Amino acid sequence: MATNLEEVDEAEPPPSVSSEEPAAASSISFPMSADDGQLDVVGRGQCIGDRFVIDHLAAVGGMSIVYRATDLTTGQFVALKVLNKRDPITDGRFATEAATLAALSHPCIVGYIAHGVTPQNALFLAMEWLSGRDLSTQLARQGLRASAGLTLMRQLCAGLSVAHSLGVLHRDIKPSNLFLVGGRIERVKILDFGIARRHAATTPRTLTGGHRATRQLTSAGTLVGTVGYMSPEQARGALDLDARCDVFALGCVLYECLTGQPAFSGAHDLAVLAKVLRDEPLPVSSLRPDLGYEFDALMAVLLAKDRSQRPTTAEAALAAIEEAYTNTVVDDDAAAPVTRLRASYGEQRILSVIVGRPRSESNSTATPVARVTTSWIDALSREFDAEVLPIRGGALLVVLTAGVHSTATDQAARAARCVLQLAHQRSDLSLGLATGAVDTTSHVPVGVAIDRAVALLASDSTGVHIDALTASLLGSRFDIQQTSLGLTLGAERDESDGAHVLMGKSTPFVGRAKELAILNAGLYESFQDGSSRGLLVTGPAGAGKSRLGREFVERARLDETTQVLFARADQTTAGSPLSLVQCLLRNAAALRLGEPADAQRASLDSYLRGALRQPADPQLCDFLGEILGIAESVPSRPLHRAARGDPEVMREQKRRAFERWMGLVVERGPLLLFLEDVHWSDLPSLSFVMASMRSLADRSLFVLATARPELYTQFPKLREQWEFEEVVLHGLTKKASE
Repeated sequence: MATNLEEVDEAEPPPSVSSEEPAAASSISFPMSADDGQLDVVGRGQCIGDRFVIDHLAAVGGMSIVYRATDLTTGQFVALKVLNKRDPITDGRFATEAATLAALSHPCIVGYIAHGVTPQNALFLAMEWLSGRDLSTQLARQGLRASAGLTLMRQLCAGLSVAHSLGVLHRDIKPSNLFLVGGRIERVKILDFGIARRHAATTPRTLTGGHRATRQLTSAGTLVGTVGYMSPEQARGALDLDARCDVFALGCVLYECLTGQPAFSGAHDLAVLAKVLRDEPLPVSSLRPDLGYEFDALMAVLLAKDRSQRPTTAEAALAAIEEAYTNTVVDDDAAAPVTRLRASYGEQRILSVIVGRPRSESNSTATPVARVTTSWIDALSREFDAEVLPIRGGALLVVLTAGVHSTATDQAARAARCVLQLAHQRSDLSLGLATGAVDTTSHVPVGVAIDRAVALLASDSTGVHIDALTASLLGSRFDIQQTSLGLTLGAERDESDGAHVLMGKSTPFVGRAKELAILNAGLYESFQDGSSRGLLVTGPAGAGKSRLGREFVERARLDETTQVLFARADQTTAGSPLSLVQCLLRNAAALRLGEPADAQRASLDSYLRGALRQPADPQLCDFLGEILGIAESVPSRPLHRAARGDPEVMREQKRRAFERWMGLVVERGPLLLFLEDVHWSDLPSLSFVMASMRSLADRSLFVLATARPELYTQFPKLREQWEFEEVVLHGLTKKASE
């Protein structure tokens, strides 16, 4: 919390004033070295601008020093703000503040007196001297009575209305920039117009020395303002700001006055920005039951993420505030704001948060890549059903919420795939992934997970950092390593490598001897008889289906003649036609998603001629390419062209190509096909697999599939068509569990 300039007894007559405070901890400022561009300070008794005589030092800020001085023209005290560094950015901001204050005149805005250049070539700005304290200091001492909040808003809206009418947006309304003259709410003054933006139609005044106020003083990617009070559009870096950004900040100030705590807070600036973009503050009524739900509705409007839902002007914002007070019986004798969070007993849903922060150039060894484009963000959002929120400066927030029928493990796996793809696209980011629960009936903020995700980014290290909860949910499906910086996420494991590893440690396989024997017997009969056979393992989430399957596959691999192909259906592609078959083909041919289509076609052709020892077969490549979505854009062969014009012909040719491919694989030796999580699969893929089993009925083909019981809800007619023996997994015995 920033400290105020000067404090006076409530009874002391309030002289005129201004003040500058040390930079607040939550402000975003430009880094600078101790001696870079610094200017000598002025001394006591020195006359500045032939008018202002320095009395004493009042405060030191990040970019300026404030003195109390005497105005020789009027004999009154003034606040003399002197810029202690010269560069285009700071000069421009200072010029903006001087030009803006010179154009504004209102009792609720600190008064402009003069500006100029000191003998040391430093810019200065003289403003009225204020005695009292700022609002942040007041709130640190004691909360405001509810009626005082209304008084404050009336004054602030009046001052901002004047500024907005002249095309001026403050852009940094916060408690430390609101000065209470004499400590009185009704005598509030708005300070610090240093990052105010003036509309192009407003002609800025020129400072002595030719420094002109500019409309946009920040370079691309630079944040101006204070996190926690900055509107979502400011956090995203929008350039078309309007009065609604100040309305959002007013809502944040009122919320803090009423509840005694900030609307958005966190240990890191990035976490606060992420919450501004995605989180909702606790309802006012949960912290101040005496105020009722009218104030919850008011804050929902003032703090709306979508600015189109906010009041368009300060006057409209005040009207909404007045209405909330009118419809509420405000008891000013109510107890002070309660800051404890209430216990939550509502329905819990799993949520994952990914936060990306650009690494510093000095520590980053990655080659900078292009910033995320809108089209790429849309693609990521669609593929993973995620909410992707860019933050100005190159940071990124991604929120993934579990569906109604999703489990925690499904959610964690989806988030892991998303963050790994993001890591591939944005090699310049440090990435953190955290998982948590959100209460859907009460109000548990998303910010809890955001804080954990940001806390993982303590260094500029490469890779993806995850929290322990996410790691435990992912289990052995991903490569997770324990490092000196915490847990890091590696690639997804498509197949079992024999050892079941959880966070780097092997875990035993127990309690499934009977089920494993059934699988081994089925495989033996299939391979000995030279016949195709299928076996389905079902059980609820967490029953151990995948672990059983992987242990079985590893044992089958002991026979070096056995071939193994693997595919896992994924929630993000659930129901997408042929998605499971695509995964199977890609794993077999080692095709990489994201590579150009022609490169993937070349790899597919190489696989068919190399691994399967087949002569060039353009037609097989054509239709396997159609299954994979990598076929030539303009078919060169007649059958391929004909199929493109007839969906029925295309469907039949794809099925035949898949069956032929399966036949080629089986010709090389006995084949074990392991299909995991087929409840997320698609009916065309399952139909292709079953058709292949029928066409290869006299060949050594064993298909093992795992699924949850909802498989039959997803595909009601599957029981009639499914030519598989079913093994149902029940809970482990007491001894196995121990």
